[in-house]
Amino acid sequence: MPLSSSAEDTSTIWKHSDVLWDVDEADRFVNVALRYPELLTHDEQTLWKLIRENGYCWRGHYNRENKWTWKVEPDSAIVERIREHWNDFRAAASGDVEFDDMEDDVPF
Repeated sequence: MPLSSSAEDTSTIWKHSDVLWDVDEADRFVNVALRYPELLTHDEQTLWKLIRENGYCWRGHYNRENKWTWKVEPDSAIVERIREHWNDFRAAASGDVEFDDMEDDVPF
């Protein structure tokens, strides 16, 4: 399966499997989502949006207004936190749990 629609780019998932694959589901999801978000299903995109917009999951800094800011990049992901709260993120993304009910578990 090509990863690009470009005729010159013959990249395949297999060629990138060493970067994408991980035995841990959360790690594997983050690897794919950061590098090839176009491969995510609609439900996975919803989950990824929740994680991307959660500053708890990313290295960053406080800006001049004392607000936490971050960039969604491979080096800024705090995968340990995503992994720790993986089931919570999945439950919230699927609508099984409201964000307000999770505030004690994950700092949304």
